Amino acid sequence: MKSYKVEGNCMSPLIRNGDIVIGAETPVKALRRGNIVICRQADKFIIHRLIRINSDAVFTLGDAFGQTPEKIRITDILGKVITVLRHNNHYKLTRFNELMSWSMVRTKNVIKKLLRYNRNEETKITL
Repeated sequence: MKSYKVEGNCMSPLIRNGDIVIGAETPVKALRRGNIVICRQADKFIIHRLIRINSDAVFTLGDAFGQTPEKIRITDILGKVITVLRHNNHYKLTRFNELMSWSMVRTKNVIKKLLRYNRNEETKITL
């Protein structure tokens, strides 16, 4: 297991800037959609949610609105986030927690897109 300090809010609200995450090496065959993974990308690390697994690569996505999927080589996956540390509190990420937070984020993003669409439609109306 290894710890990583989070810099940024791409996984907000579940994982926030300044949090410490604990990652555990996990075989790729054991990873599932919705898992939060730690990946090497150039000279930095990223923490994203796993959205698709192919034979040679995976696709990950941050939870924050407006993120775009990133293709990551399987060899660059370092492990899976198992615990989030925030203000002396430990939050263990179980499969249930991962799926619940993912479903809330997806619902929030759909609602934001619908609201943005409705605003755009309203501004197009001319008399």
